[in-house]
Amino acid sequence: MAEASRRRGAPWVLAAGLVALGAVLWLACSALGGMTWRDSLFPAVLVPSALLVGLERRALAARPWGAVLAVVLPVGLLLCAYMPAIVSVSWDGYAHYRAANRIAQGRVTVSSLADDVLYDMDGIYDVGLYPLGTSDDDWHPNWESILSEEGMGHANARFKELDEVVSTRKTNVTPLEPTTMGRLPNALGLALGDLLGAPVLVRLFLGRVCNLLVYAAVMALAASWLRHGGWVVFAVAVTPTLVFMACNYSYDPFAISLVTLAACRFVGELQRPDERLTAGRAAWILVPFFVGTVTKAVFVASALMLLFMPRSKFSDARGHRAWVCACCATVAAVLATFAVPFLLSGGSVGADTRGGATDIDSRRQLAFLLSHPVTYLATLVGSFLWIFNPVAVFQLLPVNLCYLPMPEGWPLMAAAWFCLVLLAALLDRGPEDDRWRGPDIGWGTFAGIALSFVLLATALYLGYTDVGAPLVSGIQVRYLLFEISPFLLVCLNLGTGPRRRLTGRLEAACGAGPARRVAGALPSAALWTGFCLLWAVAAFGFLVRF
Repeated sequence: MAEASRRRGAPWVLAAGLVALGAVLWLACSALGGMTWRDSLFPAVLVPSALLVGLERRALAARPWGAVLAVVLPVGLLLCAYMPAIVSVSWDGYAHYRAANRIAQGRVTVSSLADDVLYDMDGIYDVGLYPLGTSDDDWHPNWESILSEEGMGHANARFKELDEVVSTRKTNVTPLEPTTMGRLPNALGLALGDLLGAPVLVRLFLGRVCNLLVYAAVMALAASWLRHGGWVVFAVAVTPTLVFMACNYSYDPFAISLVTLAACRFVGELQRPDERLTAGRAAWILVPFFVGTVTKAVFVASALMLLFMPRSKFSDARGHRAWVCACCATVAAVLATFAVPFLLSGGSVGADTRGGATDIDSRRQLAFLLSHPVTYLATLVGSFLWIFNPVAVFQLLPVNLCYLPMPEGWPLMAAAWFCLVLLAALLDRGPEDDRWRGPDIGWGTFAGIALSFVLLATALYLGYTDVGAPLVSGIQVRYLLFEISPFLLVCLNLGTGPRRRLTGRLEAACGAGPARRVAGALPSAALWTGFCLLWAVAAFGFLVRF
């Protein structure tokens, strides 16, 4: 009993020791080493994190969900502290912050001049070192300089000054929208800041931290349900672009993590062919899928994957019919979130001119699309080939910090991420995956993913693109992250074949013992690759700049 008690207490002792070590390192670096606050914070978090992964590597190698938390949370919290105060540092951060702030404040919203700057897409000019009109190109120098101590200090001082002046106080008339759920994590942090009476910089930090915590928790939960494939989820979870968004104001990480959870619960059911699908376990698939896709309803077509649930998972035909009806009802509910407003507006979509388009008219565009189907098909194909070409995907998918400069050495980081993802998808498979894999579910899932991107492109063509344009505007490489988990888990499931072939070749080359050791090193290799990848982005994207 005493030994069991020591085992239960060991994790808490280790955690306390690592926290104490971090505090000592921070004090030593800042007080004795003369380092700035963020330079001191880096080793104070890095060293305990590396010790945690090193000391608990066997436990983490057996639990991919634990590896997600151990790797993502420390570096993510550090990035939240390093992130410039301006929320538009991330894609549409100003819009996400405005919506989250209104949710957090409730019935009456109080805005300061600092909020007005944060609500502005071009707010960087109010707090950056270079006001608008300083030069022909003052946009990029502003974003480059805001990572320096001078630039960050200037922006923070400006926000403190603006936060002291209340600009508006009015009744909140913001309607509830489908995207509201996706903004709840950010809103929770802002509400906590309001409860504490915190200044604007602290509120911004808390909103980012809550978004990160929810993202990491959901991704860890997703990995925990899989018998094999947990390292695929880990590889997705440590994607630097995703972690960057999770440390900012964005509903994308929340949506992507929930779609990942739904895909993992679905694959987990396929890996348990002898267990019946209960109503509760069905809800674990459909509810995350609904909440995850309702923020980006165009991706609802990926629900086609869910229809491949084997009939053997149900006790009778009625149970299978109930599952199909539940899937269809979920899809209908998601579609209604944008189809109903579209119909009520008479088939009109609000024009979005941020991309520079000048002739946006959804009704005329729809008429053009219907009258020229072959031309529109060529437009879709050309747009996808143009946006999703291999060079663009390599440059913009894994390591992308939006308006901030790319990290030094980013090609090596991108290559490491692609290797991690592909190796995990091909090698982290077990006998259970051999049973359910097949061309029907693989191609069916791919068809759902492809249809989702067709819907995405069509929505952008109607509301973001000039009438009759030869290419669709607004498609971004980062949108691939919404469907990456179903693609890797289902479409790239080749069973245990790749692992067996690799082991066989290693045995022929160096013997059975070394071959088994190399084949069994995947978890540790994935763990350390993800760890080094995120810390390299943190170091060379936010510290080693000037």
